[in-house]
Amino acid sequence: MKLEVQIEKQVENKRISVSFQVENEIFGLVGKSGSGKSVTLQSIAGLIKPDEGRIVLDNNILFDSNNGVWLPPRKREIGYLSQTYGLFPNMTVVENIKIAIKGKRQEKEALAKVLLRQFQIEDIKHQYPMKLSGGQKQRCAMARMLGAKPKVILLDEPFSALDSGLKKEVMDEMKKVFASFGGIGIIVSHDEDEVNTFCKRKLSLD
Repeated sequence: MKLEVQIEKQVENKRISVSFQVENEIFGLVGKSGSGKSVTLQSIAGLIKPDEGRIVLDNNILFDSNNGVWLPPRKREIGYLSQTYGLFPNMTVVENIKIAIKGKRQEKEALAKVLLRQFQIEDIKHQYPMKLSGGQKQRCAMARMLGAKPKVILLDEPFSALDSGLKKEVMDEMKKVFASFGGIGIIVSHDEDEVNTFCKRKLSLD
């Protein structure tokens, strides 16, 4: 599996220009605030549209400014975990997970059960996001993202809101997720040590 990204985007008074290729690996994007890390992830996910360039996943063109191609997020097979996790506040943990799973009711139930167990959130499956800790929210959001069976997972500063003790626990869980995922992952962080924990290759943005 291969992801090719070559984009440019004007954000306020800064021109962001990014180019890289990722193939069957966990890749890191590092840089200070405002360097374009989140803009790059959101462009890949289809949440914002670059001004110029191309984004291609396994010969499937997601964006091509020269030919007017722009696939909406739902057609990209890409999972995106934002810094705020994006859980639906009016849905319980298990409902948040099920909504991402495609298929019949029995298939949704079966996969949701597996994900609840994998992320150790079975005991809070009927709670709403407002009642959850930061770590619980993140595990729920990860479970929901993987429930959609994406080819690529994008993590935007996934550990920034966690205290040091919980951060280590969640990072250990993330290692297990990546080991079993088998697709492409991209982690964005301002902390190079975090990125180095997961990635053999990284790109620094100025």
